Amino acid sequence: MLKPFVLDEICQLDQWKSATELEIRSQPISTSIQKMNITHFSKIWIEVETISSEDVLYLKDHLLLSPTFRRFLIYFKNTTIDFESLDGLMGPPHRIFRDNDRIWFFQIEVNRQFLEVNLHRDRLDIDLADY
Repeated sequence: MLKPFVLDEICQLDQWKSATELEIRSQPISTSIQKMNITHFSKIWIEVETISSEDVLYLKDHLLLSPTFRRFLIYFKNTTIDFESLDGLMGPPHRIFRDNDRIWFFQIEVNRQFLEVNLHRDRLDIDLADY
C-alpha cells in the first residue's frame, strides 16, 4: 500500500507557483486542498486522501475568478462532505443523480462561460461549460 504523498513544502516553492498543470496519479496526496495552493493551475488531475465541503466551496469560489482555469479532476479516497450543508453553502444543485452525485453551474462573469461542478462518490470534476 502506498503512503500518502505530502506536498506541504513543495507547494511553497516558486516553481510550484509558476506551474500551470499538475498531474499526480501515482499515490494519494495527504496535504489538504486548501493548503496545496492549487487554484492558479489551469489543469489538475490528482487523488487526495480526503475532501471536505469546505474544499469544494473553496475551489468553486477561487476558480470562478481564475482567468487560466480549464479543468480540475480530483479523485478522493475519503470524504467528510456534509451534503446538506454543502447545498446550503453553494446553493441547490442543478441536478442530483443517484446517491449523492450532484452537479452545479455557476456563471463566470468575465467570459460568459459556466463553471460546472460535478461531485461524484469518488471524485470532484470541475470544468468549463458553454451554454
